[in-house]
This record gives sequence, C-alpha cells and structure tokens, in this order.
Amino acid sequence: MSMGLATSPLFERLQRADHVLLAGAGGGFDIYCGLPLYFRLRAMGKRVSLANLSFTVLERVDGRVVAPGLMEVRAETQGPAHYFPEGVLARWFQARGESVSIYSRGRTSPSSARASRARR
Repeated sequence: MSMGLATSPLFERLQRADHVLLAGAGGGFDIYCGLPLYFRLRAMGKRVSLANLSFTVLERVDGRVVAPGLMEVRAETQGPAHYFPEGVLARWFQARGESVSIYSRGRTSPSSARASRARR
C-alpha cells in the first residue's frame, strides 16, 4: 500500500474529528504553512479554524477580542500596514470568495493593552 497525503497517519487520526484547529506557533507567517492541511481537511468535510501566534502589535489591530489574549481577525479588520500577516491572509480568503477568521494570540492580551491605552 502506498502512502499519500490522504492516507497519512495524521489524517487517519483526524478521521473522526468534526472540528480541527490549525495553529502557527512561531509567529508571523507560520499559519501559511498550514494552508495545504486546511484545504485537505476542508475537502474531507471538516470544520477548520486557523490561529497564529502573532508578531503583530495587536494593540494596533481593531479586531474582536474573543478571550483574554485572543483576537479574531477578519478581512475588514484594520491593522499595521507594514506587518499584519493575519489580515493579509483573511483578505486573501475574501478575494477567493470565502469569509475566514484568523485567530491571533499575541504576547500581551489585546484587552489589557486596550485598557491601558484608555487610561492614558
């Protein structure tokens, strides 16, 4: 039996999963490396969420804070023009006709950062 992407041990273990989280953990553009897995899992009928440990200064992002230290980035989310890979990816999906959220985890909590900014 030959082993291909569809018959790998990873996909065998995920066969019963309904929802899979793919997360980049090195910061920056890591989550882009998970896109082949994202598309394969979607083709298998899985619900897939994308997340990234972000090097973007999340205090400069207007995304929705979903939990302490976790921000939802969508295509319309505004962020730094010079470096915002999660926003670029969300807009790329939108250009393909899909609405995909990218969940960003920063080094500090976005809600804490916003609260400290409001106190200034």
